[in-house]
Amino acid sequence: MKIAHISDLHVKCEWYEDRLGNNLVKYLNAQKPDLLIITGDLTDYGYYAEYKRAYSFLELIEVEKRVVVPGNHDARNEGYELFEEFFGTRMPYYEDEYMVIIGMDSSLPDREEGHIGRKGYKFLRETLKDKGDKLKIVALHHHVVPIPATGSDLAILTDAGNLMKVVDELGVELVLTGHKHKAWVWKLNETYYVTAGTATTRRLKAKDYPSFYMLYLEDEKNIRMEKVNTETLKVEEVYTLNFEEGKER
Repeated sequence: MKIAHISDLHVKCEWYEDRLGNNLVKYLNAQKPDLLIITGDLTDYGYYAEYKRAYSFLELIEVEKRVVVPGNHDARNEGYELFEEFFGTRMPYYEDEYMVIIGMDSSLPDREEGHIGRKGYKFLRETLKDKGDKLKIVALHHHVVPIPATGSDLAILTDAGNLMKVVDELGVELVLTGHKHKAWVWKLNETYYVTAGTATTRRLKAKDYPSFYMLYLEDEKNIRMEKVNTETLKVEEVYTLNFEEGKER
């Protein structure tokens, strides 16, 4: 199983670069992922014209199965309604014989910070119960754990602690996020919190580079994850995510 995790595309915004977008499409079509996960901010202001461009761009990526959640930029200007028109539910769900993936809408209209809330916790509990040994993945836009070297953190998930408790109770192995435009990986208890950088823009921290992740599911308890530089299309970092209890990365 091969999964691509991309985020913060901001298609055709001021900081977006066509070359980066073309590189992303080229790489993913060559890799032929089985599943594409996009953790928000496809647009910049949530306008209809931006959604049309973002939809057309994503149609260039040759992947049949997608899990797409909105970001705070997508929810601007009533863009959360347009998201559903173009990409369907803001709480997508995917399941196969190996894994179950829950997409969460963490956006708040015209706000930078995110929130899940009690209905979201209930949805997670009801959806992930009785899933046995399947790999459990939660995807949302807002980062749950602070990311180093990204300045004052006022735009984090406001109820991060509550969500982390639910994630821990349910045995969720992997939480995929975006939002900060800086790739980072934390492991807390038995859960990996993976934040993707911006894949197609120059809105970067210091001398950082645009990037995205490729995840290769070797079995239900092991994933090889590669951080790919969108500019050079080179793999810059490789992680081994092991979900057997008590083992570290």
